[in-house]
Amino acid sequence: MEKRNYNIDILKTIGLFGIILAHVCTNQIIMQLRGFDVTMLVLLSGYLSVQSLKKIKYIEYVKKRFNRLILPTWIFLTLIFAGGGVITLLFHINYPFTFRQIFRSYILIDGIGYVWIIRVYFLCALITPILINLNNKLDKKHIYILISAIIAFHEILAHFHIYSLNPFFNYILSYLIGYGIVTFIGIMLNDMSHIEKKRTSIIFLGIYLTLATIYFYIDGAYRFTGTMKYPPHLYFISYALAISFFLITLLDKLKLNRISIITFISSSTLWIYLWHIPFIYIMNLFFNQNHWIINYIVVVILSVIIVYIQNKIIKILETKNVNNKILKIFKG
Repeated sequence: MEKRNYNIDILKTIGLFGIILAHVCTNQIIMQLRGFDVTMLVLLSGYLSVQSLKKIKYIEYVKKRFNRLILPTWIFLTLIFAGGGVITLLFHINYPFTFRQIFRSYILIDGIGYVWIIRVYFLCALITPILINLNNKLDKKHIYILISAIIAFHEILAHFHIYSLNPFFNYILSYLIGYGIVTFIGIMLNDMSHIEKKRTSIIFLGIYLTLATIYFYIDGAYRFTGTMKYPPHLYFISYALAISFFLITLLDKLKLNRISIITFISSSTLWIYLWHIPFIYIMNLFFNQNHWIINYIVVVILSVIIVYIQNKIIKILETKNVNNKILKIFKG
């Protein structure tokens, strides 16, 4: 169990660094290779939720996820928008954000960008207890049939652009179904043997290669999976799950030793992700976009360092008997 948890730490770190890379690099091949990160993190979220929900009830779980995901994001967005106001006053420049950007950031649509993944996590949290209950009640055969039916239904809606007819369909339902499938598979991961994990990787690799061949025939060129990410189509999901399960089985076999920095990053993914946003803005304003490797390294290092300092400050405040519920928001 100890070793398996550390494997999750490694996977979460890979996923986080992959997402940050996507916000710095524009190389299509690299973007394709790292195109599994968001899906893998949702998969791991589903996997870890099974243990969390053994201890608490549905309402408590949703409240916990709200406090863990939404509140920190809103607080951080407020800091960014307030910081923009201070910069405006100090340097006598126009305020950098529009009302539309601010509003759509708080509702996790797009706005300043980067926050849509928080919406995905929270939407999946809302249905996770239902999926766990289904996983406990149905046998594997019926689960596979159910997942296949949902995937087919999702692909039909996406193919005929049904999701784009309504904002709720577009921003909520499409992601709820697409990443809900991934969450369901993550829940099932808890009961998978090593052989089943390898088999799952091969199955999704086969689906991905089949679809890639079909799209190559249609387009006359390779279709990057990222073009079918919003909302997540089977083509995008199958590639991501094939790579995710490959990494899971690989780490199971390697049995790597624990490294403290990896554990720290894994337990601080949300705040590292949030802090990388202003650093991305700074890099885009003041540094050469062609030097993306240097920019990427700088953004990652600064984001990790500032969260490390943040955690140190929280530990000091904990000794001062500051409200622990407030401090919890700034952890992880």
